[in-house]
Formats: sequence, structure tokens, C-alpha cells
Amino acid sequence: MLLTTLATLGSIGASAYAAAKSARANRQAQEIENANYRDTDRILQSRLRSDYTSRTDFQNILTRQKALLDAQWKRVQGANAVAGSSGGLEAGAAQKQANALAMADTMGNLAAGASDYKDAVQQQVLANNAQNARSQANAKARQAQIIAQAGGQVTQAMGGIVQADNPAYDASILKMFGLTKQ
Repeated sequence: MLLTTLATLGSIGASAYAAAKSARANRQAQEIENANYRDTDRILQSRLRSDYTSRTDFQNILTRQKALLDAQWKRVQGANAVAGSSGGLEAGAAQKQANALAMADTMGNLAAGASDYKDAVQQQVLANNAQNARSQANAKARQAQIIAQAGGQVTQAMGGIVQADNPAYDASILKMFGLTKQ
């Protein structure tokens, strides 16, 4: 009976130790996942709040467009000066209007690109949040499973104490450890 009780207590201790180690490992894994989520979320939130029009590629497109339109304007002025035509003022005004429309179109296209960029970042934020929620749920499920397993092992070990008065059970415990009753 004493041997059975000791074996049962050892089993309970081992179950509690394993559950504690497993819980600690799960907690560490959860901390790593949370840190990763915070880092990713910080980056995505920064992108979401950023001013798309201050991006270098956006500014380069505007600068190139303005340079092209200015060069075209100078060509029109030069041609009008050489031709000396009286219609030069009308042609210059038409060219200015065309340049303004071209610049407006460019700005509209860039604004649409900025909107698409913001939408894509918002989708990344939502996907990141959904992934974090799944990760948190999986961690809770793992913790519940570990607790249930530890509880089952303790219950099984406690059943061993109840069977301690059973001589056949005692003999099976002794046999399991390669011992004989004296």
C-alpha cells in the first residue's frame, strides 16, 4: 500500500510539474507572438498615418511632370516668338490650359494611387489583427488542453490511491518496477 501511495504521489507531482512547464512554455510563446504583433501593428499604423504625397516616388512624378510641361511651354513660346504670329497669345493660353489639365490629371492619378495604398495598408492591418486573434484563441485552446490533461493524470493517479488496498494492484505496481513483495 505504501508503494502504491508513493507511486501515485509521484505521478501527481510529475503531472503538476509537466503542466507548470507547459504553461510556462505557452506563456513564453504567447509573449513572442504578442511582441511580433505589436511590432507589425506599429509599422502598419505608421504607414496608415503617413502622408502619401510626401513619398519620394510621388514627388518625383510631380517634378518630372512639371519639368516636361515647362519644357513644352518654352517650346510653344519660342515657336510663337519665331513665327511672330498674332495667334501666339491664343496658342499660349491654350497650351497653359492643356498644361494645367495635364497636371490635374497627374494629381488625380496620384491621389487614386494614394487611396489604393491606404486601402491596401488597412487590409494588412485587418489581416494582422485577425491573425493575432486566431493566435490568441489557439493559445487559449492549448492551455485548456494542457489543464485537462493534467487534471486527467491527477484523477488517474488519485484512482491509484483508491486501489491501494487491492493486493493485485500492488503486485502489478511492483512488477512494473521489477520488484517483488517481501
